[in-house]
Amino acid sequence: MARVIAISNQKGGAGKTTTAVNLGARLAKFHKKRTLLMDMDPQAHCTLWSGINPGSFSVSIYHIITQNLPLKQCLIEAGENLFLAPADARLSRLRAQDVRLMKSPFLLTREEADSYDFTIIDCPPAMGLPTLFALASASELIIPVQTQFLALERTIELIKNLRVLRQKFNRRLRLGGIVCTMYDPRTNISREVVGRLQRLFGDKVFKTIIHRDVRLEECPAHRKSIFEYSPNSNAAKQYEEFTEEVLKSG
Repeated sequence: MARVIAISNQKGGAGKTTTAVNLGARLAKFHKKRTLLMDMDPQAHCTLWSGINPGSFSVSIYHIITQNLPLKQCLIEAGENLFLAPADARLSRLRAQDVRLMKSPFLLTREEADSYDFTIIDCPPAMGLPTLFALASASELIIPVQTQFLALERTIELIKNLRVLRQKFNRRLRLGGIVCTMYDPRTNISREVVGRLQRLFGDKVFKTIIHRDVRLEECPAHRKSIFEYSPNSNAAKQYEEFTEEVLKSG
């Protein structure tokens, strides 16, 4: 069955795009899964990281939403088994009137979703319309959490709101899991945040912890996933293990 995964956290800098890009790359290239990356962030970081410059395409996910176009009209081949629905700054102009004009609150039809093994949706750091579209369309939600106090509090708030989101937008949406990111084993706060998440959410916290790694910070500038940029790094090994957990959780 096709899986549609929204990667979301209302706090910026949590590792959403890093997780979306590297999860998508691992699924597509190493597990031979037909994968769609959908960029719902007006900053278009997922699009840029994939090697696509805003302005180099005429149709983006914004046009799919506002003009009721088929998703295929904006798709760009981004690698082996990997496709991208790009974003641009116009997503920030999305307004309620655009929603009223839509035939459906979903970003992709069931038929479109079923043409991929995985759809990974990179969400912006706010509970605005782009994120609501993503959560209305997803079958599961993965929350990257930077291991800092403020990130923890925003995550607890998001999970508390998940029941409301299910009732109003998408009854099939489930919490796929929480992945701890930017972990620094030298700091007490990193260890405390991981421990509290594990106590609060138990097996919904992925066992794999993504450590802070300069290579993860460098690879977007080279438009490469961590597996291409630094395949022998600890970060590559951690995202490999995280991807295995995602596959087993489906």
